[in-house]
Amino acid sequence: MLPEFTSDAVTATSTTALYKLGYKVVTKDATYGTKFWRYVLNSEAATAFAAGTIVQRKASTVSSGTGIVCVTAKTPRFKVLGVAQNAIAAGSYGFILCEGVGSVLGDGSVTANSSVESEGTTGRAKNATLTNADEVAAVIGIALGDDGAADTTFTAYVSVP
Repeated sequence: MLPEFTSDAVTATSTTALYKLGYKVVTKDATYGTKFWRYVLNSEAATAFAAGTIVQRKASTVSSGTGIVCVTAKTPRFKVLGVAQNAIAAGSYGFILCEGVGSVLGDGSVTANSSVESEGTTGRAKNATLTNADEVAAVIGIALGDDGAADTTFTAYVSVP
């Protein structure tokens, strides 16, 4: 069973590691139920993880918690660490959502009840058309609302390993 944290604990960030990278915890939300979080390092040189940013594992590491902004379209979900729910500065540590209802940054194409995948630039999501195996393997969740315009967030159920 995973440790249960408060919502304040999973939004805190620091410049030093407080937990092992990849450490998972649970929070309970009165509206959306259980949420699962992963502790990560933002290993970007200068780019912060904005709220809603899709974060992927840095390719040159074996750590399950060293992340970069997802900039590859249709990134397989097993390479995605989760979605930032608050800003995490470059070189800082914090928790990101890996399962549960949260906010995801969209590209302007997202419609409610559609499967979503990484769009390929700046950690945004787009509708998945599910026309090939790559798109099926890249689905990270389902949109619970529209994004309305590029670079705005929408509510989604996120699920990455």
